[in-house]
Amino acid sequence: MGEFGWAYVQGGALTGALGPTGSVLLKTGEKEISGSSRLMFDTSSYALSLSGSLYTSGAITASYLYLPDLIGATAVSSKFLALDSNNNLVLTSSEGTTLGSSGISYSRRAVTSTITASISDTILGVSASSALEIRLPTAGSYQAGQYFTVKDEGGNADLNNITILTTGVETIDGHVTIILESPYSAINIYSDGTSKFFIY
Repeated sequence: MGEFGWAYVQGGALTGALGPTGSVLLKTGEKEISGSSRLMFDTSSYALSLSGSLYTSGAITASYLYLPDLIGATAVSSKFLALDSNNNLVLTSSEGTTLGSSGISYSRRAVTSTITASISDTILGVSASSALEIRLPTAGSYQAGQYFTVKDEGGNADLNNITILTTGVETIDGHVTIILESPYSAINIYSDGTSKFFIY
Protein backbone atom coordinates (compact mmCIF):
# COMPACT_ATOMS: atom_id res chain seq x y z
CA MET A 1 0.00 0.00 0.00
CA GLY A 2 1.37 3.43 -0.96
CA GLU A 3 0.62 6.48 1.17
CA PHE A 4 0.28 9.93 -0.44
CA GLY A 5 -0.68 12.52 2.21
CA TRP A 6 -4.35 11.88 2.90
CA ALA A 7 -4.83 9.44 -0.01
CA TYR A 8 -4.05 5.72 0.13
CA VAL A 9 -3.67 3.53 -2.92
CA GLN A 10 -3.98 -0.26 -2.52
CA GLY A 11 -1.69 -2.31 -4.72
CA GLY A 12 1.89 -2.78 -5.86
CA ALA A 13 4.25 -0.41 -7.61
CA LEU A 14 2.54 2.52 -9.30
CA THR A 15 3.25 3.72 -12.82
CA GLY A 16 1.96 6.45 -15.08
CA ALA A 17 1.96 10.24 -14.99
CA LEU A 18 1.07 11.54 -11.55
CA GLY A 19 -0.23 14.96 -12.66
CA PRO A 20 0.63 18.46 -11.44
CA THR A 21 1.57 19.25 -7.84
CA GLY A 22 -1.58 19.60 -5.76
CA SER A 23 -3.80 17.60 -8.09
CA VAL A 24 -6.11 14.98 -6.61
CA LEU A 25 -4.83 11.60 -7.70
CA LEU A 26 -7.27 9.00 -8.96
CA LYS A 27 -6.73 5.36 -9.88
CA THR A 28 -6.78 5.07 -13.68
CA GLY A 29 -5.72 1.47 -14.12
CA GLU A 30 -4.67 -1.60 -12.14
CA LYS A 31 -1.43 0.04 -10.99
CA GLU A 32 -1.74 3.57 -12.34
CA ILE A 33 -2.82 6.86 -10.83
CA SER A 34 -3.18 10.24 -12.44
CA GLY A 35 -4.10 13.80 -11.55
CA SER A 36 -5.42 16.80 -13.43
CA SER A 37 -5.11 20.57 -13.08
CA ARG A 38 -8.93 20.62 -13.25
CA LEU A 39 -9.22 18.95 -9.79
CA MET A 40 -6.79 20.46 -7.28
CA PHE A 41 -6.43 20.43 -3.49
CA ASP A 42 -4.61 23.28 -1.72
CA THR A 43 -3.22 21.88 1.55
CA SER A 44 -2.48 25.36 2.96
CA SER A 45 -6.11 26.56 2.73
CA TYR A 46 -7.80 23.14 2.67
CA ALA A 47 -9.61 24.18 -0.51
CA LEU A 48 -10.74 21.75 -3.19
CA SER A 49 -10.99 23.40 -6.61
CA LEU A 50 -12.90 21.96 -9.56
CA SER A 51 -12.89 23.40 -13.07
CA GLY A 52 -15.84 21.85 -14.87
CA SER A 53 -19.11 20.28 -13.81
CA LEU A 54 -19.90 18.48 -10.57
CA TYR A 55 -22.60 15.82 -10.64
CA THR A 56 -23.82 14.11 -7.49
CA SER A 57 -26.53 11.62 -6.62
CA GLY A 58 -26.35 12.60 -2.95
CA ALA A 59 -26.16 15.76 -0.89
CA ILE A 60 -23.32 18.25 -0.77
CA THR A 61 -22.93 19.77 2.69
CA ALA A 62 -20.84 22.82 3.58
CA SER A 63 -20.65 25.28 6.43
CA TYR A 64 -19.80 28.07 3.97
CA LEU A 65 -20.67 28.52 0.30
CA TYR A 66 -18.59 30.98 -1.70
CA LEU A 67 -20.14 31.98 -5.02
CA PRO A 68 -18.05 34.89 -6.34
CA ASP A 69 -19.75 35.08 -9.75
CA LEU A 70 -23.10 35.94 -8.12
CA ILE A 71 -22.01 39.39 -6.95
CA GLY A 72 -24.09 41.88 -8.89
CA ALA A 73 -25.55 39.11 -11.04
CA THR A 74 -29.12 39.03 -12.23
CA ALA A 75 -31.26 35.98 -12.82
CA VAL A 76 -31.16 35.28 -16.54
CA SER A 77 -31.57 32.10 -18.53
CA SER A 78 -27.80 31.62 -18.68
CA LYS A 79 -27.39 31.98 -14.88
CA PHE A 80 -29.54 29.54 -12.94
CA LEU A 81 -28.33 30.75 -9.55
CA ALA A 82 -28.09 34.50 -8.99
CA LEU A 83 -28.81 37.39 -6.64
CA ASP A 84 -31.71 39.77 -7.17
CA SER A 85 -31.54 43.52 -6.48
CA ASN A 86 -32.24 42.88 -2.76
CA ASN A 87 -29.42 40.27 -2.52
CA ASN A 88 -31.94 37.41 -2.27
CA LEU A 89 -30.72 34.12 -3.72
CA VAL A 90 -32.74 33.26 -6.84
CA LEU A 91 -32.85 29.80 -8.37
CA THR A 92 -34.28 29.60 -11.89
CA SER A 93 -34.97 26.81 -14.33
CA SER A 94 -34.04 26.78 -17.98
CA GLU A 95 -37.67 27.72 -18.73
CA GLY A 96 -37.52 31.22 -17.30
CA THR A 97 -36.43 33.63 -14.62
CA THR A 98 -39.53 34.84 -12.78
CA LEU A 99 -41.86 33.22 -10.28
CA GLY A 100 -44.36 32.73 -13.06
CA SER A 101 -41.75 30.97 -15.18
CA SER A 102 -40.45 28.31 -12.79
CA GLY A 103 -38.11 30.55 -10.77
CA ILE A 104 -37.81 30.31 -7.00
CA SER A 105 -36.75 33.20 -4.79
CA TYR A 106 -35.51 32.74 -1.24
CA SER A 107 -35.92 35.67 1.11
CA ARG A 108 -36.86 36.49 4.70
CA ARG A 109 -38.81 39.52 5.89
CA ALA A 110 -38.61 40.50 9.56
CA VAL A 111 -42.03 41.31 11.05
CA THR A 112 -42.45 43.19 14.36
CA SER A 113 -45.87 44.80 13.87
CA THR A 114 -49.02 44.43 11.75
CA ILE A 115 -48.24 44.31 8.02
CA THR A 116 -49.77 43.58 4.66
CA ALA A 117 -47.74 40.75 3.14
CA SER A 118 -46.22 41.06 -0.32
CA ILE A 119 -46.39 38.40 -3.02
CA SER A 120 -42.56 38.44 -3.00
CA ASP A 121 -42.43 37.36 0.68
CA THR A 122 -41.20 33.80 1.09
CA ILE A 123 -40.55 33.72 4.84
CA LEU A 124 -42.19 36.09 7.31
CA GLY A 125 -40.13 35.87 10.50
CA VAL A 126 -42.18 37.31 13.38
CA SER A 127 -40.68 38.71 16.59
CA ALA A 128 -43.50 40.64 18.24
CA SER A 129 -43.87 42.48 21.54
CA SER A 130 -47.67 42.57 21.13
CA ALA A 131 -50.32 40.72 19.14
CA LEU A 132 -50.20 41.49 15.42
CA GLU A 133 -51.89 40.75 12.11
CA ILE A 134 -50.48 39.67 8.78
CA ARG A 135 -52.92 40.64 6.04
CA LEU A 136 -52.59 38.69 2.80
CA PRO A 137 -52.96 40.05 -0.73
CA THR A 138 -55.65 38.36 -2.81
CA ALA A 139 -54.98 34.73 -3.70
CA GLY A 140 -55.21 35.74 -7.36
CA SER A 141 -52.15 37.99 -6.88
CA TYR A 142 -50.01 34.88 -6.39
CA GLN A 143 -49.02 32.28 -8.98
CA ALA A 144 -50.84 28.95 -8.59
CA GLY A 145 -48.77 26.92 -6.12
CA GLN A 146 -46.75 29.90 -4.89
CA TYR A 147 -46.04 29.44 -1.20
CA PHE A 148 -44.79 31.27 1.85
CA THR A 149 -44.12 30.57 5.53
CA VAL A 150 -45.06 32.51 8.65
CA LYS A 151 -42.82 31.66 11.64
CA ASP A 152 -42.90 32.84 15.28
CA GLU A 153 -39.16 33.50 15.57
CA GLY A 154 -39.56 35.33 18.88
CA GLY A 155 -41.10 32.26 20.53
CA ASN A 156 -43.90 34.20 22.20
CA ALA A 157 -46.96 33.63 20.02
CA ASP A 158 -48.70 32.26 23.14
CA LEU A 159 -48.55 35.79 24.62
CA ASN A 160 -48.61 37.79 21.37
CA ASN A 161 -50.87 35.93 18.94
CA ILE A 162 -50.10 36.15 15.22
CA THR A 163 -53.31 36.44 13.18
CA ILE A 164 -53.16 35.77 9.44
CA LEU A 165 -56.09 37.37 7.56
CA THR A 166 -57.28 36.86 4.00
CA THR A 167 -58.80 39.52 1.75
CA GLY A 168 -62.60 39.69 1.61
CA VAL A 169 -64.25 36.26 1.65
CA GLU A 170 -61.14 34.34 0.57
CA THR A 171 -60.13 31.49 2.85
CA ILE A 172 -57.19 29.51 4.17
CA ASP A 173 -58.38 25.90 4.41
CA GLY A 174 -61.95 27.23 4.68
CA HIS A 175 -61.21 29.92 7.30
CA VAL A 176 -60.81 33.68 6.82
CA THR A 177 -58.29 33.88 9.68
CA ILE A 178 -55.62 31.58 11.10
CA ILE A 179 -54.09 32.31 14.51
CA LEU A 180 -50.65 31.14 15.58
CA GLU A 181 -50.75 30.85 19.38
CA SER A 182 -47.99 28.41 20.31
CA PRO A 183 -44.35 29.42 20.94
CA TYR A 184 -42.17 29.02 17.83
CA SER A 185 -45.13 27.83 15.77
CA ALA A 186 -45.06 28.13 11.98
CA ILE A 187 -47.45 27.67 9.09
CA ASN A 188 -46.79 26.96 5.40
CA ILE A 189 -49.41 28.35 3.02
CA TYR A 190 -49.84 28.21 -0.76
CA SER A 191 -52.27 29.88 -3.15
CA ASP A 192 -54.42 28.27 -5.83
CA GLY A 193 -53.72 31.38 -7.91
CA THR A 194 -57.40 32.28 -8.00
CA SER A 195 -59.36 32.70 -4.77
CA LYS A 196 -58.12 30.37 -2.01
CA PHE A 197 -55.14 29.58 0.18
CA PHE A 198 -54.24 26.17 1.61
CA ILE A 199 -52.04 24.92 4.45
CA TYR A 200 -49.52 22.26 3.57
